[in-house]
Amino acid sequence: MAKKRKTAVAAPSKPIQGAPPTSNRAGANGNSGKGLLSCPIELQTEILNYFPAVTSTTRFRAGRDPILPPTFLERTDLLRSLSQISLDYRRVFLPLLYETVNICVARGGGAFYKQVVDALRRKMEGLAANPELASCVQKINVVLTRYQAGELIPLFSSTVATFPNLHTLHVLHAHTQMTTALKVGFAGVTLPSIRLLVIPGYGHEILRSCPNVNRVWGHFRDDASKVVTVIAKHCKGVEEMRGFRFEQNTLKRLVKAAPGLKTIAIDEYDFEPSGEVCFLSSKKIQNLNRER
Repeated sequence: MAKKRKTAVAAPSKPIQGAPPTSNRAGANGNSGKGLLSCPIELQTEILNYFPAVTSTTRFRAGRDPILPPTFLERTDLLRSLSQISLDYRRVFLPLLYETVNICVARGGGAFYKQVVDALRRKMEGLAANPELASCVQKINVVLTRYQAGELIPLFSSTVATFPNLHTLHVLHAHTQMTTALKVGFAGVTLPSIRLLVIPGYGHEILRSCPNVNRVWGHFRDDASKVVTVIAKHCKGVEEMRGFRFEQNTLKRLVKAAPGLKTIAIDEYDFEPSGEVCFLSSKKIQNLNRER
């Protein structure tokens, strides 16, 4: 693989307006018929898929700092390099570069929480200054720490609230003692475009800000009790729950809180046919899955 360029892409004056959709990547002139852009879209996608991407199911390995290894930066660095080749390449690959914002990957040495804070501040301030790039953002994968939380959580929440096309917010990690910081940092903030929210069980304060969410995922057997309480008050449109641990009483509360609930995934360790299955079957839940 060619050596990655480290220069940051400068914000163009009008890089996105009039750009073709990513599903139609061929331009009409310039470099549109050369190099990667000359390949069929399917081949371009296959090449990009070779590089690891952070997804909604990406998790950390137990016993390590809650930050992903540098291999998850390869895709981002590739898209940045491609966007710098020419105007045609920029129009195609710059939106792809900003489609997913990752604030959860280690680039160098040092404490992971300082790397996270530096990346969060830099990216939020940069996107706040460029609404056209902010409009490209559809997914955010983020680690939230206690370090400078009083400053950074409000900056994060208020900035992402301005992203019109953001539909997925994935919090890979938030410290267990951050409940108050999250409550204060997300107070008065609404994220109406969020449809999928991935949070730890104690991240329920973030859920309050997502009134239109329809899928709520936990990490691994997270306690669903406080999450269900928030759903009952603020998020009655929830249709899918997975990654949480449910007591039977919590399940009853959930079914009442979310009348449109269609899918529940229960970890196999908590799966009791004599209890949950019978109850949920009586409530006509369409999909009851066992997670491994």
